[in-house]
Formats: sequence, structure tokens, C-alpha cells
Amino acid sequence: MASTSANGLITNLANYQGEWIGIGQRKYPFSSLLGMGALERGEESPFKEVGSMKFNMSQTYSLDAGSQQVVSENDTFDAPTSTVYQTAQNTNFCQVMREGVKFSDLKLSDRSISGNAIDGDIFAMQEFQKQIMIHLEQMKRDFEYSIINGTGQDGSSNSATAFQINGLYTGLSTNKIDASAASISKALIESLAVSMLDNGADMEDMYFMCRADLLMEINTLYGVQPRSESRGGINLLELIVPGMPPVKLVYNDLVPANVLLAVDIGHCEGVSNTTPGLPQISFRSTANVGQGEIGEVFAKIGIDFGHESKHGALHNLA
Repeated sequence: MASTSANGLITNLANYQGEWIGIGQRKYPFSSLLGMGALERGEESPFKEVGSMKFNMSQTYSLDAGSQQVVSENDTFDAPTSTVYQTAQNTNFCQVMREGVKFSDLKLSDRSISGNAIDGDIFAMQEFQKQIMIHLEQMKRDFEYSIINGTGQDGSSNSATAFQINGLYTGLSTNKIDASAASISKALIESLAVSMLDNGADMEDMYFMCRADLLMEINTLYGVQPRSESRGGINLLELIVPGMPPVKLVYNDLVPANVLLAVDIGHCEGVSNTTPGLPQISFRSTANVGQGEIGEVFAKIGIDFGHESKHGALHNLA
């Protein structure tokens, strides 16, 4: 069952027995790849630390179109015309992620299974701890959604305004190609590769992310070519696309429908604006009037994707 806005009571949250199985969607491959990338770089944490909720991702500049310089011998006696290349600051935001849990003292001391009393205290705190773990899973799903689809918002000028992550797909413009309701094809995929090449994308560690129906269509397109592998528990299919290094194909149900999202993980990092002395993601017990246990799973996290031109997407596919 999904969440309910309620406290944990003996009347609404029974202890049950048997294998603990989550049903429905519980995946967060983009977030997992961010963490794997950090570990592979030798970093101690999956999130790099930033000093405020609004942080700088990159500063960018562009070169002029290539041309042939014309400088005569006489011209060499004169000073050249001075020019400067303007740079731009690219920013993003962390957002507060929190999941609240509150249990009554009666629930904490409930040692029954399916309503039947048992001896011992092994179950006294089990349900509370289990709820913390489930809330942590929900936080991961919400983070996964936000780093793809989030609408950025700066809360620095008004305490009533929330900081919100600007998601990677939301932030795309340079290499966002409208498929005009056409079916996925090698030609469309190659048009995305051409756009990314022409716009200077480095394509260091490329992933295609999409929903299941599109993944199956791409797998059919490339026939027996794909090579299957696993990274950090994520199943991958590797494709050879002209102009790109080997591209890993990943199922992600939080990518919008009819979208193929091209992500260069080499330009992506998780970020955290952590309170000094506390873990980046933590459970914090809070003051409670009366008896029981109250607290929340809490984090201030976001994504640094460098610059949107390092990534791309096909959208409006059939």
C-alpha cells in the first residue's frame, strides 16, 4: 500500500510476518549511477559538498567560428585588436528532502504479529525501523524524479519559497530534438549524436535512459549487436552509435514517456549542502510532546550536470 498521512498506531499499523517485499516501481538508476561514479573516482561520499543551497555548476564560454587570419608583414608592426571571450555562470539548487515518522509509545511496545501476542521484545522497534527504511526508499525515488524532471527554483530571497532542483531533462535546450511523433529509428538516434558532436559534447561516459517500451524498440533496432552487462546492480545494454563511444542503455520509468534521454555521467555529480557534523542523509529524532518517537529522514541534496549542452534528448517520439 502507498503512504497515508497518519501516525504509527497499534490501530493502523499491525506487525506482520514473512518475507519483506516491495511491490511496484522502486528503482532509481540515475541516482545509483551518480553514486557509482563518485566511488569509481575514489571519493568517500556519493555527494560532493557545496557551501550553499544555490551552487555553481560550471562557467562556460564559446569560441568564434573558425576563420583564416589575414596579417601582412606591415600589420605586424601594429598592436592587434584586443578581444575578450565572455563567460557565463551556470547554477543549480539543492532541495530539502524530508520524510516524517511518528509512532505512539503503545505502538513501539506492541509485540504482536497479525494481532496475536508473542513473548519477547524483538518486534518492539522493528516496525519503526522498517518505516524509516521505506521512507528512505521514497526519498530516493523523489530525488530520482527531481534530478530528471525537477523545475528549478531559487529560495534565497524568500524563506517561504522552496529551493528546487532544476532537473537535467528540464534544463535541456541545445541538443533537445523534436522527433515530430516519428517512431524511434537509427536515423533519429544518429541525428542526436550529430547534434551533440556539432555542439561540442565530450561524451565521456554515455547512457541512454528511457521507459520499457522504448528500450525494447531500441533493442530490436540494434538486433544482436548489444552487449549486456551490469554496473552497480543496474542492468545495461551497450550500443554502438556512430560518432559516440559505446552507449549504455538503461531502463528508467521516471524519464517522461516518448523520450530518449542521453546523459553523460562523466559530467554529473550528486551534491549536498550538509549541516556540519551531520551525515549527508540522516534520521533526526525531534522533540515530542508526550510519549512515543518522532523524527524525520532529512537531506539537502541536488545534482551538478555541468552544462546542459553536454547531454541531449529525443522527445515527442511515437
